[in-house]
Amino acid sequence: MENKKFKNYYLLSLLGVLLASCYPIYMGITVIVDMIRYGTVYAENYPKYIIPYTPIALALLVGVALIPVALKYFKKYALLFGTVISTVLFFALEFTLERTVTVTRTVTGIFSTLEDWQMYMCYMPPQGWGETVTTYKTQTAVDILMGNYNPAFKLHFYLISVVLILCMLNCLYGFGQMIKTGEKMRLKALILQSVSSLVFLGLCILACFTAFWRDGSLWVSPISAILMAIFFILLGVTVGIFLGSFLLGKKEFLSVWVPAIVSLLMTLLMYIGEMILLHGHLYRLGDGFLFRPIPYIILAPVDLFIILGSGGITMVVMQLLNGKTFSKKSVIMGILTVGIIGFCFFLNAWILRGDNGTYFAKTPVEIIEEKYDKEEFVITKEHWKTKEGLWVSDGYTYRYRLEITGRNNAAVKNTTYIVLSNREDITFEQTWKASGLSSLMSDYFEPDDAVIVGHKLFE
Repeated sequence: MENKKFKNYYLLSLLGVLLASCYPIYMGITVIVDMIRYGTVYAENYPKYIIPYTPIALALLVGVALIPVALKYFKKYALLFGTVISTVLFFALEFTLERTVTVTRTVTGIFSTLEDWQMYMCYMPPQGWGETVTTYKTQTAVDILMGNYNPAFKLHFYLISVVLILCMLNCLYGFGQMIKTGEKMRLKALILQSVSSLVFLGLCILACFTAFWRDGSLWVSPISAILMAIFFILLGVTVGIFLGSFLLGKKEFLSVWVPAIVSLLMTLLMYIGEMILLHGHLYRLGDGFLFRPIPYIILAPVDLFIILGSGGITMVVMQLLNGKTFSKKSVIMGILTVGIIGFCFFLNAWILRGDNGTYFAKTPVEIIEEKYDKEEFVITKEHWKTKEGLWVSDGYTYRYRLEITGRNNAAVKNTTYIVLSNREDITFEQTWKASGLSSLMSDYFEPDDAVIVGHKLFE
């Protein structure tokens, strides 16, 4: 009876993963067919999310297929065996696709490896978002396709992929072991793991099709900010539950604190991945001091609350799973953390979003020429004014926002530079030299003294 029950579970699990993997596998097949027929994949035929979902789907399918073998020969190390095989397979498929598949733009004839093309796709959103094209990073699409980027941008893609593989297999192997052994100690943890993993996967898929409705700016809408916060928190909680499911019944430090700390660190690691992708910047989830970066650490107070919230929620979950009582201190801290995060987004959505006169976002690349034609300012660095009347950019604080106008000898038009500065005596000559036209490093501003954040050209 037990063997029959396990056999049915195994077949249903394999069938479920196979059905869920149909489309990702189909994407992989279409790419292989195009490579065989044409030697490349034309951009209009490229299935955008073949990376990472085709390697993830195949890795999960193989991992699930190995469940009977793993449980029979590796016993309590079955999950370790399955996840190692699946993870190695994922990276093998990922790197193979990145390095062998090329994507060609039909109009220009420019082709790039899939690795380069994935970076390009991170910069350029799918059609249908509206007229705005994303340009919130510091490079143009041409720069990217030429390979002028840091490949470490893939850190968060790989991180998300491995988390999905580990947590999905943890559920499937865990339930299989329970059927085999009758041991139900991990049942509640596995149910929570399943729920968190499926919700997290759903958010990943939603992000693929919508990118949470970002419009190309570092400055995101309230709905986008809320979804991004949930995504980051849920990632950490999912990993925390994964680890905690193996530490049930241990001492409080191991069963509660360690999963909470790992959850916190995982969310922090996602922030680091985002900083790499955005060349040292982060998406701004709102306006006001709670949303503005803390000097020298990039993270805003709300980002710190999100990181702490991930660890705090995991701690609560693990306390419940381990049957531990809550101290008044832990309850108060949990309520305060959730309350502060919620209050931050409430302020962003209802109060602070209308204060656009003190915030200047970087001008999208595709409208720069239009700005020049209209003789309007092109903003080259995100900056804003604090309630105290100071100006902030890249973590530095300045007393003044100067507009300095002039024309150098070789120019055909006048230029007005916007300069954030801690002094008012900066000349036009000093400014145009510091704008990138001087060959002497001594002509450039020290970042704590002044910075050029915009300019316009006019007759």
